[in-house]
Amino acid sequence: MTGYVLASGLKAVAESRGKTVAVAESMENGTLFGLNAQGKAVKATKLAGSVVKALGMVYEGSVREWGEGFVEDPNRPLNTKSYVDIMARHRVGVAEGTFTIAQVANKTPVYLGLAGEFTTTVPTGTGTLKQRVGIVVGQSTVEIDLNADLGEILA
Repeated sequence: MTGYVLASGLKAVAESRGKTVAVAESMENGTLFGLNAQGKAVKATKLAGSVVKALGMVYEGSVREWGEGFVEDPNRPLNTKSYVDIMARHRVGVAEGTFTIAQVANKTPVYLGLAGEFTTTVPTGTGTLKQRVGIVVGQSTVEIDLNADLGEILA
């Protein structure tokens, strides 16, 4: 699943913004991304043989300079002329009632899925990347923290 980024950087968890990188493919707001061999942002994936570790999350109007304002538009994807900041922490909103009260209470882990998505399903399979990317913090909210787990390739 992907969600709409509610807040990022200082607004989310009082963390300074990261390095700005060019986007190599079209991505929607809320997509987890990593870097390709050319240092450009691509969709992160756990897929065996095509693993790309999640380093940041796309959000509309990525801030280019400290303190610069931006307008969020969740319906417009970023294209290859866009830039994103590598920030490791975000609050992400998903559909109301996506998660149960038990999942919230247990702070259920969320993992990197396919094509920049996250999931509560624990990855399995040889060669698959198992990267915990955050936790469930509300029935419609996930806290992404990409510093929590660098991930491991399953044997």
